[in-house]
Amino acid sequence: MADTVLLINHDSSVPNLALMKLSAYHKSRGDSVLLDMPLFPHDLCYVSRVFTFSPPITYPGFAVVGGPGHRLGSSLPPAVEGMVPDYSLYNLDYSVGYTSRGCIRSCPFCIVNSHEGPFHVVGDIHSFWNRSHKRIVIMDNNILADKAHFLMICSQLRDNNLHVTFEQGLDIRLVDEWVGSALKTLKYYRYTFSWDSVLDERAVLAGIKCLTRFISPFRLVCNVLVGFDSTIEEDIFRINSLHSLGISPFCMVYERTRATPLVRLFQRFVNSRFYSRFSFYEWLTHRKDTHLYALWSSHVGPLS
Repeated sequence: MADTVLLINHDSSVPNLALMKLSAYHKSRGDSVLLDMPLFPHDLCYVSRVFTFSPPITYPGFAVVGGPGHRLGSSLPPAVEGMVPDYSLYNLDYSVGYTSRGCIRSCPFCIVNSHEGPFHVVGDIHSFWNRSHKRIVIMDNNILADKAHFLMICSQLRDNNLHVTFEQGLDIRLVDEWVGSALKTLKYYRYTFSWDSVLDERAVLAGIKCLTRFISPFRLVCNVLVGFDSTIEEDIFRINSLHSLGISPFCMVYERTRATPLVRLFQRFVNSRFYSRFSFYEWLTHRKDTHLYALWSSHVGPLS
């Protein structure tokens, strides 16, 4: 007898890949599937919790809960993991999935290694690509960790004339001429990468120098992590360095709900692109937030 299956995307505003796979699995068994309708009568409920800081799960009745926000290392059963996602669940006109899991890095602010383990290849685009889609979103956390695999994926994308987004960005420290020339041949809107620590300055700038031989800086975005172990001076240095190279920075705050007011304001300063017209102190003065500047400079000295 067919069941009614309820899927809950607990704390994310983006389409949930795990729920799309669960939907595909249950529909293949003849079950009916509901999304985010907790008060509707159902036989089985799945809840995906992505973030550890999200509100507690309080939906009525029993639910199968998964996701990194619930328990690191949790995963779908193999029979579900192998399903092509049900893109109709979110009415998507693009395909999304992983060709590799894990990462070669062990960044202290990141849960990928704890959740997915060391880097390993899990497939290619054909394991999740809906042939009617002309756009594909690759979720790999560090696809450049295996250059041969990355070049094979690029070949598949070119052969099928697909527009690609590398959703988790590219590790700029692993960019070389092979990577740059392959990226140039793809259909894309922009490429993103990260500069998480000022200690990576030499490797990041070397990767940028190589990549911009093939890709215009105006089609590159760099995510800059703040509020973890960097000072405001170091954050300003990274933003100014990227801006001078013609690359758009995007400020990402570590655990934003716990960040200081100054860090949150710096994120607004960067992501609203005020850095192109003012220094951070000029902007604080314009906002009449000089008390924050004074509080900071009293501890670490004036900003340069």
